[in-house]
Formats: sequence, C-alpha cells, structure tokens
Amino acid sequence: MYDALFNHIPIGILVVAPTGAIRFASPAAESMFGFSPGELTGVGIEALVPLLHREAHVRFRADFFPARLARQMGADRELLAVRKNGSEFPVEVGLFPSPRNLDVFATVIDVSERQDARETLRDALRINKTGTWRFDLEQDEVVWSPELFRILRLPEADRAPPFETHHELFKPESWARLAPAVARAAADGIPYELELELAAADDEGPRIAVARCEPKRNGEGKVIRLVGTFQDVTELVRARRQRNNLLDRLAVAKAAAGLGIWEWDIATDELVWDERMYELYGLPRRPVTYRDWRAAVHPADIDAVEHEVRAVLDGDGQFRHKFRVRHGGGERHIQAAGRVHLDPNEGTRRMVGVNMDITESALTQERLGQRDAHLALVMHSLPDAVFTVNMPDRRIEFVNDEVENILGYTPRDVIGRTTRMFYADDRSYASFGRRLSESLARGDSRFRSEELLRRKDGRALHCEVTVTFKRAGGELVGVISTVRSIEERWQAQRLLRERQEQWDRFSAATSNMLWNWNLADDSVERNVAFQSVFGYTADEVDSSIAWWVERLHPDDRARVLGTFERALETGQETTGYTYRFRCRDGRYASIRDRVFLMRDEEGRVYRALGAMEDITEQTRREEETLRNNNLESLGLLAGGIAHDFNNQLTSILARAELLELRAADPDVVRRQAAQIIRAVESASRLTGQLLTFSKGGGTPIRQAVSIEELAREHVTFSLRGSATQVSFRFEAGLWSADVDPGQIGQVIQNLVLNADQAMAKGGALSIAARNLALEGQPGRAGARRYLELRITDSGPGIPADVVKRIFDPYFTTKPEGHGLGLSICHSIVDRHGGSIQVESAVGVGTSFVIRLPATEVSPRPGDVEPTPRAGRGRILVVDDLDDVRRTISQTLRALGYRVTGAAAVDDAVAALRRAVDEGAPFDVVVTDLTIPGTGGGLEVLRRVKELDPAVRVVVTSGYANDPVMARHEAHGFDAKLVKPVRLRALSAVLTSLLG
Repeated sequence: MYDALFNHIPIGILVVAPTGAIRFASPAAESMFGFSPGELTGVGIEALVPLLHREAHVRFRADFFPARLARQMGADRELLAVRKNGSEFPVEVGLFPSPRNLDVFATVIDVSERQDARETLRDALRINKTGTWRFDLEQDEVVWSPELFRILRLPEADRAPPFETHHELFKPESWARLAPAVARAAADGIPYELELELAAADDEGPRIAVARCEPKRNGEGKVIRLVGTFQDVTELVRARRQRNNLLDRLAVAKAAAGLGIWEWDIATDELVWDERMYELYGLPRRPVTYRDWRAAVHPADIDAVEHEVRAVLDGDGQFRHKFRVRHGGGERHIQAAGRVHLDPNEGTRRMVGVNMDITESALTQERLGQRDAHLALVMHSLPDAVFTVNMPDRRIEFVNDEVENILGYTPRDVIGRTTRMFYADDRSYASFGRRLSESLARGDSRFRSEELLRRKDGRALHCEVTVTFKRAGGELVGVISTVRSIEERWQAQRLLRERQEQWDRFSAATSNMLWNWNLADDSVERNVAFQSVFGYTADEVDSSIAWWVERLHPDDRARVLGTFERALETGQETTGYTYRFRCRDGRYASIRDRVFLMRDEEGRVYRALGAMEDITEQTRREEETLRNNNLESLGLLAGGIAHDFNNQLTSILARAELLELRAADPDVVRRQAAQIIRAVESASRLTGQLLTFSKGGGTPIRQAVSIEELAREHVTFSLRGSATQVSFRFEAGLWSADVDPGQIGQVIQNLVLNADQAMAKGGALSIAARNLALEGQPGRAGARRYLELRITDSGPGIPADVVKRIFDPYFTTKPEGHGLGLSICHSIVDRHGGSIQVESAVGVGTSFVIRLPATEVSPRPGDVEPTPRAGRGRILVVDDLDDVRRTISQTLRALGYRVTGAAAVDDAVAALRRAVDEGAPFDVVVTDLTIPGTGGGLEVLRRVKELDPAVRVVVTSGYANDPVMARHEAHGFDAKLVKPVRLRALSAVLTSLLG
C-alpha cells in the first residue's frame, strides 16, 4: 500500500511494526542499507543497528511504541546505522506514528558528509578547548559534545549525565550561581555567561570554565531548548591571576623594602647599591661605577637604555625603562625607575631609583605575544579567498583580503554583491547554481566544484570552489564559500595529459622497450613492449628502478650499474651498452640499452630516458661469427705461430734424442733437461697467447694489470712477421688497470691487426698510454681514475660517414670481412665500464682511444718457485689421460709421496672411499678440470668433499683463462696448477697445503 507513495522519495522510508519487523522499505532505504529490492521486508529493525547498540535499541523501541510520539534523532549527536556488508555510517532518523494502525514511519537520512562538517567544527572547538551542549526541555534530554566530556574529565558517552547530577561537576559556590541562571534561562529565556570553578582540579590548582547559554523559543514564544558552549579558560585565568600576583608581590616588596635601590652621583660617576641590587645583577659586593652597570646590561638593550638616560638628564625628568641584564649563564629582565634630583646646597645632580626583577612576568608576556603573533600569522596566511553569503538575497556579507590576490577585487568591490560577478556569462553561473541546488537537495553539508571564473581584469582563472551550507531549523540561512586558484595545477594537468598521450602513441608505435626514470621520486614509467617482449603482465611490471635491477643477470649487474652511475656522475649519455635481462619464463634476453639524460638549469641530471632493444638473436649470430672469426684470425697468424712452435718442438726433440744417446753422462743430462724445460715453457707461452686470442667475450675476470706489459706482449705477438714499424710511449708512473687481461689483450690484438691490414705496404704504429682523472658531475662523487691507451696508425684514414658506423655489428668495408671485430671490441670495453672512441682523418691516419678503469692495487708479480722439496702424504691423482696421470704420479713418487691414480670421477670416489674405510685417507686430491662425460673437476670436488671434508683438492687445467681457474677459491678448490705442470710448482703447492 505504500509503494506508490514512497517509491520516488529520495530519503529512506521504513514502516516498522510494534514487533520491530519491517513491513515496508522504500527503494532509497534499500539502496542506502545495501539490500536488494524486497529483501528488507520482514527483517527486524535491529538488523540495521550496530551490534553494540542493539540491546539499547530494543529497550528504546519497547518504551517508544506505547507512547508513539513523533521524534527526530541524530540531529545533534551521532546516531549510527549498519549496512548489509557490516559497514557503519551516521544517520538522522525521524519517527512518525501511523494514524491508521500501530505501525511507525521512520525516515532515515545518511548524514556522512554532514558529520564531516561537524568533525571540522569539533576540531576547532577542541583546539579552543570549547565544548557544546543542548538541553531539550520538552524531552528532558541533555546532549554534550565529546569535547565537553573531556573538559569535565568524564568518559565519553552517548548521553550526558542527568541534569540533577550536574551539581557534582562544580564547586558548591559555582553551582549556587549556575543553577539559578539555568532556571531563569528555561523559564524566562534570559541568556547567561558565567565563570565557574570545576570540581575536578589538576596538579597546578583549580580549573576554571566559562559557561554560556542561549535559550531557543518555538513559534509561540515558549522556551523549548537551551544551547550553549562550555570553554576551559584555566590557562587564561591562571595567567591573569599570575599577573595580579606579580602586582601583589610588588606591593609586598615595596612594603618590605625588597626592591633594589640605587643612587648615582652623576658628577663623580659613583653608584651606591643596596644588597638587593647586587643580587639582581649577580655582581660581587664592591664599589661599582656606571661602567660596571653598563657592562652588565644586555648588549642588545644598552643603546636604548642609555638613550633614555640621556633624555632624562637633559630634561631633569623621570627615568623608567625595561631591559635585560646578563646574570650567570642566563639573563634577567629588569624594570628600572628613577628621578633626577638637584642638590641646591651642594650644586650637584643625582639620580635615585629602584630596580625590580620582572623576569617571570616578561617571559609570560613573551609567550603570550608569540601565541598572538602565531594566530595572526595563520589568519594572514590563509591561501583561499573566503566569502560569507546570506540568504535568501544571496548577497556577499564578508570577504577576506585574499580575494584581491586571487580574483583582483578588493573587499569593497564585492561586499553587497552576488557571486554572479565572478562568472563570464549567465549560462556558466546558472550551471553552477543548478549543481549547487542539487547538492543542497541531497542534504549535503558541503559542495565542491571546479569552476572557470573571471578576474576583475577579464582574464579567465580555473578555481576550486567549496561551499559549506549554514542551516538553522532545517532552513538554509547562508553559505560559507572558499575560492582557491588551481590555474597552475590545471595547466600542469593539461600538459601532463598531452605528454602522456604523446608517450602512449609513441610507445605503441615502437617495438623497443622505452623507459622514463624520474630521479626525484625514483619512479619509472615503461611502455607495453616490456610485456610483449619479456612476457610479463601489466601487473607484474613494477614502476620502481629496483624491478629492473633485480632482473639483471648477476654477472652483469655490477658492470651495468657502474656504467649507469658513471653516466649520471659525468653527464655523458651512453649510446648503447649491453647486458642480459631475465624474462618471465626464466630465460635471459640480450639487451642493448641507450640512455639519454635531462638536466636542470644547474646541470644536474633529474631524469633519464632510455630505449632497450632485444638483440638476443643478433648476439647469438655475433657469437657464432666470433667463433668463426677467431678461427680466421688464427689462420692469419698460423704461419708465424707454427714457425715458432716448430722451432720449440725441434729444440725439444733434438735435446731429448741427445739425452737418449748421452744418458750415462750426468752433466749432459742436467744441461739438456734444463734446456728442454725452457723450451717447453716457451711453447707454453705460445699456447697461452693462442688461448687468450680464442677466448670469448664473457664477463670480465678482473685483476690488477700493467697496461704497459699487456700492450707490449700482445702488440709484439700480433705483428709477428709484419713489416709495420711499432713505437711505444708510456707515461711514467702509470696506474694499474682493473681489467681481464685476456679480453683486453684480445681488443689490443684486434685493433693492431686492423691497423696492420690497413697499412698493407707498411707503415708506422704508435702505442701510448697515460693516466687520466675524469671529474664527476657537480654534487656527485669526485674524480674517477682511468688509463687511456691510444693506438695510432699512419694508414689511409677512415671517411667521416664510415666513422659514425664503425662499431655497428656486421658493418664492414672489407670485401671478405664480417663486421664484428670492432663491435666485439666495443662490447668488451663497455663490459669493463670503459669507453672506446675513434679519431681519423683521410690521408693522415687513425687513432683508437681506449679508456679503462684504473686501480691502486699493484700487479701481482710472477711467482718465484722454490727448489722441489721431498714430502710425505697420500696423494690421489685424477686425470683421464693415462700419460699425464702416470707422469704426475711418477713425479710425486720421486718426491716421496704415496700416489694412487684414477681416470674418472667414479674411480676417484671409489679409491677415496677405500682409503677412508682402511683408516688411511688421502691428504690431497689433484684433479683435472675437464674430464669428458663425468662432470669434470667440479664433480670430483663435490663428491670427495662429501666423503672426506678434510681432504685438500687441487685443480689443474690447460685452460688458464677458465673462470674456475681464475677464481678457484670461490669454487671451493684449495689451490690450482696450470698445465703443463712443473715439478717446482707442484712441490710448492703440496708443501703449502701439507706444511
């Protein structure tokens, strides 16, 4: 029966039976409480009340239905309801009995925004230590604000204590004044304002409050309600009383001669002080002069005091001044008064007076002054234009001074006019009024909107307008409006939208991974290519720089971050550095990253932009071509190397045959054996150079290296059999290079071979090196140390258009070239955190300039191997080559060790297990690094350590540049031996391990 009546009413309507069951719920009520249509019918009304208040609500309903008087609840205190999902919200409820039956109509209004406004008011009252109260005379109900409970030192509750108990909150004499005042206000409508002493004192004494009351009448003139405020003025009263006490103490001091009394003979400059004066100034008891007094006065005050003294002396008047004196480690405030007296008999002038210590009072006044100044500063610093508009004529009653800064009008321009003056046309003003009316109809307490206003000079201005409604008795009586300029924010947002649209379009148009790093907040914006290339979802691509760092390959991370840090410090953009990046499926993609830097007016980098290119397939092809290139390069050098190597083999073979013929002659055997050893060492160096040349471009295995020795070795090696003339120029005191000698040696060899090929008819090659300190960017780290290596040839030179592309992969000007040599050089130097550049002029020649990081660590000198020593202990030799295994075993036995051999991992483990079971374990295991098909030396290490953790393990290999050999300790080995293994080196290692 209620459907047609209430379906279109915007507030919630409920019809409730005496049992509490809901007979009807309007659509607005169902929506407000989160129920589906018809779902509330039959539900108990207590289901809409928070669990904490349900018991009280049941009692209220039991008391209400017998009388069934219309009531309005929640207007002046918080009344909570609960939605279907359990969330609570404040409401205002009206109860109206049905004229036809026992049902009750309940209107429910969501007052969340109204509560927000009240919270703002409550905060203001709390800061001012002011509570509000309401006494409904018809309902005999007293309502307090939370602040009033706090002022009266009572726990906060829904209801105030009954009025008949209020006398317990005040001192009897205060209640004797308050009770009659309340009675007069209720009976005759007489307001009051009383200063009262509260019953609850604190540690500093009684507490004082000011109670104010304003009676409210109905249309017939009857007083129906008392409203008012209750302000804690304890601090103000105490300050006032303190001031009065100071006056009282002054009177007592005068009466008891407690003031400091002084006399000054102006002619003789003699001062006479009483005891109190010495106490005030903290000076010893001795004769004092004007100079002594002047030295005691605070330097900031002496000029003003002396000016006052001179004025008094010139006019024979009275002296009265306040100043500070330095007293001990602090200062005192003094009130001084004096008068000039003329002695007609002696013809002299004297000044007599008193001093009083007013330090406490001065400090109190200073604190009060600071508080007043702070409040004034806050009022004058409000950034918004504030208006008050009355109703119903909508005229502006008040406006602050900020209206002139924002809208260009003075307060005189706008008082008495409407806000229509701030709009360009009637249409925009009408639109604002319509939206404002809709907000008011919804029961909103506040309305906020962005408006395009017009300044007095005609310029358009984007503003944020906030309107707070002032209601009285449900009627709108006025509004408080604030206007804030958001022109800069609006323009910034417009520009941001335009830039974001440009970024989105450009990002979608490229297959590269684009990123934009804001260094100020450490946030990174990335395009969608990060998802398509690396396989991540949009939710998995994080906006932090850490997301990128975590996915760098562990072996590349330090190098890449170092490169990036240097770019930020030096301000030099990186045109393309490479690294490996982890995809979502766990594989690593090869990436070339280009970084572009943006700087502010002072040259500081504040943003970095970059483009990441997936070069995985290109890298694979480069590595394949690199292997072929190494073979081709080796072929070019094969003639010279084969010549040298055959010479060494000839020497070894001839001397071995001589040993066979002259085995009975000990002197011949020793001499020839020594020569064979030197020949083998020379051949070993050749193989080492070949290994270096054939080594790939992986992660650098760094060590301190002499760049001079490295350059000389590889230049000489590369120019074997060449007609090129080479010269070296190395700066004295060169630093050490922090590099992988094998990789940088390969760079030198590639560049030297290119230069040699460019000078087919012969020419000159210059190798120079110097120290170089590069300054960092202002505000960042200081200079960084580098070594600069310059390789210059006298060849035909390189055209400018070719120089631009010389480091590009697969770019070559040679008919049979592959275009990877210089690209590989660039990649190796980049992985070292250095740089490589080319300088060339056609017809003059070409220079390659390489900058490599330097270190203060000195290069490790070559090991001086001692004479072989006899030893004792059990040794297990693991090597798949029978001849090598037997030779090492025989050598060890010759030194006195007990030796067992094994050709494979399983054989080594079985031998070790037997030795442990027999109680005679091996002391040292000497294992080759590469044992085909068995996991090699690393597998030997793992399995023998599982059986016997105490055993020492030595790794041997002919691959001196293998990472395991370069950092054997990091892989768990106790020592290493590079093949071919010399007896001296083997003896030295075993002696160091076994003692």
